[in-house]
Amino acid sequence: MQYSTSSLATTTYSTVQITTTTSQLIHYDSTPYGYNDQGVSFSLSTLYKIQIGGAQLSDPSPCLYYDYFLFNATKGHEIRGHFEAYQRPPYAVIKAPVNFYILSLYQLQDFKHSYCGWYDHWSWEVYASASSYDLDWIVPQNGEYAFLFLAAPPYYGTITLSAKDYSTTVQSSTVTYTSTGAYTLQSTQLIVSTQPNITPPSSTSNYPLALIALIIIIGLLITLITLRKKRQAQQFAPSK
Repeated sequence: MQYSTSSLATTTYSTVQITTTTSQLIHYDSTPYGYNDQGVSFSLSTLYKIQIGGAQLSDPSPCLYYDYFLFNATKGHEIRGHFEAYQRPPYAVIKAPVNFYILSLYQLQDFKHSYCGWYDHWSWEVYASASSYDLDWIVPQNGEYAFLFLAAPPYYGTITLSAKDYSTTVQSSTVTYTSTGAYTLQSTQLIVSTQPNITPPSSTSNYPLALIALIIIIGLLITLITLRKKRQAQQFAPSK
């Protein structure tokens, strides 16, 4: 009887992690007048009305200039941007600081209902006061946000803004290989005997030679016996 067996083994060869970062211009749901994504500068609007105790009052003197961008952002994305602010005094154009904020939609509503932004009961995500600023901000939660610019009067200037949304994904790729090995056991011979006291020879490869040798021995014995009988017969034979 002959037996054979095979084994199939799958082994991990390597695991590779690929990090991919993509970027795109932010799509704004609302922008200041005159702005477009080609970097055209915009001017701040003027806030004339303020709210005190729920009543709307008209003020002929502006309390501040402001405007904002609205956009949707995804948690974990990175917002990178840059703005430049310029003011036009009577004789020259110079860089002049403005106040920049990033607000959630609820924070923006609180700002709009503040006393021209003078009261500090409204909060923000990012704040900077500069004429030139590089933004690098990680979005904390999904939702609507606003880039808010404001400046106290007198402010006669323009602002340029560029911003992109960066997202990073990590992908794992596993490379494996499969190897198959076959293993064969040696043949095994099983013998069944009905005579418990007789065990057949385990090997018959020398049987013909043994038989020939036995015949030769028997022939020699017969020859010797025959010669011996002839000699005895001659020894005891009567003399003539």
